[in-house]
Amino acid sequence: MTASPIDISLTNDERNPFTTITARPSAMGSVLKDALLRTFGSLKAAAITMEIDQSQLTRDLQSGALKFERLERLDAAQKAAVVKRLADEFVTAEDPRLYAHRLVRDIRQRCDELEQALEYGCGCCARSFGRGGAR
Repeated sequence: MTASPIDISLTNDERNPFTTITARPSAMGSVLKDALLRTFGSLKAAAITMEIDQSQLTRDLQSGALKFERLERLDAAQKAAVVKRLADEFVTAEDPRLYAHRLVRDIRQRCDELEQALEYGCGCCARSFGRGGAR
């Protein structure tokens, strides 16, 4: 017996009534695996952070038995990356205004990252676009 997709329409006043969450139980493990690989680069690094054996992590992801307490061991940035990947996979926005707000938020985040790179990190960019302005 295969798990069928479950559609849940959120009509809660606190949430956008045009947003649909599609939960595919069989896909959750593969999405989590993808999120962990993107965040850590390998399941081994993720397993070390979550204080679990890599083979156990792999089995838990395949079976869908991964416990939230393991994810609680991630730092805030790692949790955010995992949650963002889950949202990207399972939440589809039907309201154009919600989509626009998300784009604005993403653009602001990218601008903040660029500003930090110019100010603190990227030596090549700091020389070209540093405090003296663009050349």
